[in-house]
Amino acid sequence: MRVNRLFLALLVFISASCAAAEEPDKTVVNDPNAQSEMAVETLQYFMQQGEDISEARHTIHYFYDGNHVGLLEALKARGYTVRPTVGDDGVVAERMDVTDEKWRVETLKALSELANAYGSEYDGWEAAMTRQGRN
Repeated sequence: MRVNRLFLALLVFISASCAAAEEPDKTVVNDPNAQSEMAVETLQYFMQQGEDISEARHTIHYFYDGNHVGLLEALKARGYTVRPTVGDDGVVAERMDVTDEKWRVETLKALSELANAYGSEYDGWEAAMTRQGRN
């Protein structure tokens, strides 16, 4: 009888361990340094194309999963115009920004940390190459 209980306990432990292993990790970790480093090439390309990165340009940021409502409100409080993604599985945040070195380091770090706080994936950004009003 004692062996059967031990065997049953072992089966329950193995079953629970397998179920836990099958659960996807829902913890999202956005690396602010990685986002900042990825932006280096983009900003260099802008400058090679004659863009003045000290001038404000339209920027768009993408976030997926996590607490959309909380993230949306936090981004609004930081001056972004926000809307849900087409599939309603994330948030799109837009505003005019100067995409210089300070922006690359500070803004991308802040957005990565904000995404982490709301359990979201910061999927990156895009920016206009030719600013509005430029001939």
